[in-house]
Amino acid sequence: MFLIDISGSMEDNDKLGKAKSAGLDGIGEMQENRRRGQDNSVVSVWTFGGECSPQDVREILPFTKNLSQAETIFRTKIPKPTGATPLFTAINLSVDRMTDYLAPRAAISEGRIVVLTDGVNTCDDQIRPRGVYSQSQTIIYQRIKFYCIGFDIEPGSQAERDLQYLASSSGGKYFPARDSQQLRRVFQKVVRVYQPKVSGNESGTQSIVKRDF
Repeated sequence: MFLIDISGSMEDNDKLGKAKSAGLDGIGEMQENRRRGQDNSVVSVWTFGGECSPQDVREILPFTKNLSQAETIFRTKIPKPTGATPLFTAINLSVDRMTDYLAPRAAISEGRIVVLTDGVNTCDDQIRPRGVYSQSQTIIYQRIKFYCIGFDIEPGSQAERDLQYLASSSGGKYFPARDSQQLRRVFQKVVRVYQPKVSGNESGTQSIVKRDF
């Protein structure tokens, strides 16, 4: 699930345009993985920005295996930037949606929520350190991980610490990105499938691939 910030600040220096281009690179990486027979992922696209209400967290693309459709969404269907940054609400709604999707699909080993934002949550409660994401204490034991991208966020700022907290509490990872080139690399890293070379220890290799350790 791609969760993209479309708050007003994403209009500065065409940040949203750069985010959409990076998203297309990420989808391209998934398509390449699929051509190699290494990926069978489904993808969903959400946005958040506007007022501090659930209505401003939108599911733009429901879960689908159609990567061409995901490309179209990134090219033409992402709304224009506006308003505040309801990150708190977006996180809770995305966790609920991902949980509902994964629950009947035991064969899916992991759900990744890729959060891209350029600022701090401006709605509702604080993210740290009171554990306002009630799921954060259990995500690490379940199948949801957050991969958080801080786009042009000041190092050491509250916004960065919030994203680092969210990523670490779920067993995911935080990525800073200062410019469009770094942003593209991050999207590619998040969706890349690493295939270990087969050696004499076939069972060990397969354990790594399946994360059975």
